[in-house]
Amino acid sequence: MNALLLPIALSFLFRLARRLPEPHRLKGAHAVVATGLTALVVAPGLVSGLAGVWG
Repeated sequence: MNALLLPIALSFLFRLARRLPEPHRLKGAHAVVATGLTALVVAPGLVSGLAGVWG
């Protein structure tokens, strides 16, 4: 269940970081790296979560 909720939680945190006040806002290369790392974390979580549900 946690693995299936992980994309929701990480996307919320990412959107929040993109909307922070200007000196603290996530932008540019840092945003690209954060997106890539989020995808690397979410993909195996979804696969294992779905395998647990269907397995």
